[in-house]
Amino acid sequence: MVKHLKFDPKDLSLIPTGADAERLAALSTGKIDATFFSSSAAPVARKAGFNELLQIADLGVEVQGNGFATSKGYIQSNRETVKNALKGFVEAIYFVYANKKEAQKVFAKYMRTNDPAVLEDSYEGYIKMIPKKPYPTLKGIQFMLDMLAPQMPEAKNAKPEQFVDLSFLQELEKEGFFNEMAKRYPSK
Repeated sequence: MVKHLKFDPKDLSLIPTGADAERLAALSTGKIDATFFSSSAAPVARKAGFNELLQIADLGVEVQGNGFATSKGYIQSNRETVKNALKGFVEAIYFVYANKKEAQKVFAKYMRTNDPAVLEDSYEGYIKMIPKKPYPTLKGIQFMLDMLAPQMPEAKNAKPEQFVDLSFLQELEKEGFFNEMAKRYPSK
């Protein structure tokens, strides 16, 4: 974002302020001048009168967002558990795409809002940001490594492939799981 907005990083101070609610409070009280919000919190910030400068998705830069994380040891000992959890995650994605009203009810519960505009904006943000086949983006991981390299020298020599295991998604693809989900949850 800093590069896109043509800021000199030396002119910025990064202040850890917590989760979305805490960052919104810090912004509201003038303790910070700008912040990043998740797709579910951005509508709340806009409703509070704050201006959106940009959406990461519109920058044309691949960024790794959500994902599953565990140790290699856990994967080796519990491969089926990991695969089943991933299947549940993928099914939830397809469910959200195909069941807007039901998905918004879930959003309302966890976002603690019934504001239709916020729920609509959150749903549209989800659809825009979350692919039905949630393969990690190696370019996005490389982008993060490049950003970390000045402060973390070991990131300079790290490779994105060190941080992902594509075998689970490839197995689901080979087994026809994505096709099965597309039939079970046809998008409207």
